[in-house]
Amino acid sequence: MEMSVREELHKMIDEASDVRLQEIYDWLHEGMPDAIDYTSGEIQMFYNRLREHEEGKSKSYAIEESFRIARNSKP
Repeated sequence: MEMSVREELHKMIDEASDVRLQEIYDWLHEGMPDAIDYTSGEIQMFYNRLREHEEGKSKSYAIEESFRIARNSKP
């Protein structure tokens, strides 16, 4: 039987080190926004980009490759 998200989180908390728990606690309290509001146009753009990627019409880049492209581009 599958565990609920709540059960999985409790299990992870029980098994995590104190250092990891402190990191997560700090992250949650230091500026995690209450919510991220996207417009319907932005959401549609995300879905369009995903569809284009899945159809092979766009390409993803590794971070190193992105840096190389950005450094080599001329303004």
